Amino acid sequence: MAYLTSIEDRFDSRVTSRCNLQVLSLVYDKLDAEHKELLVNSAFGDLYKFRDNIQISCKLLHALLYMRIKSPVHDEVWFRVGDANVRFGFSDFTLITGLNPGIENDFVKDIPSDRRLAAEYFAGGKKAVKPSQLKAAFEHHAKNEEDRYKLGLALIYECVLRCKEPTTSIDMKILQVVDNLDLVNKYPWGRSSYDYLLHSLTKTITKVDHHSFWGFTHAVQNEVLFPLSPTQEEMEKEYVVMFRVPPRISIIVWMSRGCPQMIMRWWKSR
Repeated sequence: MAYLTSIEDRFDSRVTSRCNLQVLSLVYDKLDAEHKELLVNSAFGDLYKFRDNIQISCKLLHALLYMRIKSPVHDEVWFRVGDANVRFGFSDFTLITGLNPGIENDFVKDIPSDRRLAAEYFAGGKKAVKPSQLKAAFEHHAKNEEDRYKLGLALIYECVLRCKEPTTSIDMKILQVVDNLDLVNKYPWGRSSYDYLLHSLTKTITKVDHHSFWGFTHAVQNEVLFPLSPTQEEMEKEYVVMFRVPPRISIIVWMSRGCPQMIMRWWKSR
C-alpha cells in the first residue's frame, strides 16, 4: 500500500506541539486541598499520569506522518511500518486518556444557559477570549475557590486537550459546561478532543519552516519504557523499526540521531 507522501516529497521541518502539560501542574498547585482531590477524581484525572513521565517527541510524530497510508475508517489514522499496517483511532485515544467517548448532543440540555463565568470574568463574553486571558483569570481573579476550580478545568481543556494556536479564541461553551460540576464528570470530552488531534494527524504536510500539532499529541506517544545502549554506528543513524507481538499488538521504536534511548509506543494492528 502506497504512502500518502512519497519519499521524494519528504523534507525536514521544525515541528512543535501546542499541548502544554505544565498546565496540569499549574492548575493543581493553585487549588486548595478540597479542590485538588476533586480534580484528580474528575473526568480529567487520568491525564495526570502524563504529567511528569512523558515528553513529547514532535520529530517522532513528524516521521510517522510520512508513513501515513489511506485509512478505510474515516476517523482513524493508518500507517505503514515495515510490512504491517498500524492504526490510531478514537477508541485508542479514549482508552489512553480516560475521557468519556459519548455524544455531545446528548448533554446539551444539561449545559447552563446563563453564561455566568463569562459574565463575571470576561465582560459577558462579548469579545473573544484568548487562553492567556483564561489563565490570568484562573491565577489572579477568581472570586472563590470553586470558581478557580472551574476556570482551571476550562484551562486544562484549552491548553492540554484542545491546544490550538495561542492566538485562537477559547471555546466559550466550555465555560458553561464547567459551571455545572455534576455535568463535568459525565460530559463526553473525548470526541471534541480527539477531533482536534485528528486534524493534526491528517492534515496535508506542506513545505514550510514550522508545523504545529494541535490536540493531546501525547496520546500518540507513550513514555520511554527502558533505556538502551546503542552502538556508535546506531547512534549516527535516525530510523524507525517495528516489531510484531501476536496477535494484535505492534511496537514502533524510533531512534533519533545521537539519542541514547528509544521511544516506544504500543499500537493495535490489523
